[in-house]
Amino acid sequence: MRNYIFFIGIMLLLSSCSKTRMQDGTPGSNTPADNSAAAKIAGTFEGSGKYMPQGINLGLVKGCTLPSGWESNFKTGNSTIDITKASDSTIMLTLTSGPFPKFSYGPMKVAATDNSVTFPSGSYIISSKKLNFSAYTEYSLYITSNVCLIGLPYLYGFDLLGSGSYSFQTIDHVDFSGTKQ
Repeated sequence: MRNYIFFIGIMLLLSSCSKTRMQDGTPGSNTPADNSAAAKIAGTFEGSGKYMPQGINLGLVKGCTLPSGWESNFKTGNSTIDITKASDSTIMLTLTSGPFPKFSYGPMKVAATDNSVTFPSGSYIISSKKLNFSAYTEYSLYITSNVCLIGLPYLYGFDLLGSGSYSFQTIDHVDFSGTKQ
C-alpha cells in the first residue's frame, strides 16, 4: 500500500509540472506572441533618405509654374529610422541618421492587415520588410493665401502683390524608403 501511495504521489507531482509552450517562438517561453500592429512594425530600418530644408528662396516666377532647378535643393543619403512600440496601436518614429536633422514623430496610430501596417504618412509591407515614409516636420511652414501650391509638399509660391508672379520657397519635408534590419 505504501508503494502505491508513493506512486500516486509521484504521478500527481509530475502531472502538475507541465512543459512550457513556444508561443512567441522562443524555446521554453510561455509568453504569448505580440501580434499587435505596433509590434509588427517596430524595429530599425535602413535605406535612403531625402530632405528638403525649410525656407530656401527659389526666386520669382511668372505664373504658377515650378521654378527650374528646384530639385537641386534636396539633401539625400543613406538613412536610419527607429520605430518603437508606444502601445498596441501607436508607435514612435525617430529619424536617427541621414541627410535630415534628428526628428521624432508620435505617438502615431497604426493599423495592420495580414501583410501591411499603415500609419499617418507611411506604410510597412510585412513580407518584404519595406517601409515608406513621407512627412512634414515640426519646422514646416507655408502660407495659404495668394499661393501656388503645385510644388507641395516640397515648395510653395506666393504672390503677395497679386501681380501673377510667385516667389517660391521650400518647405521642410522628409522622405524615407528602406527595409527592416
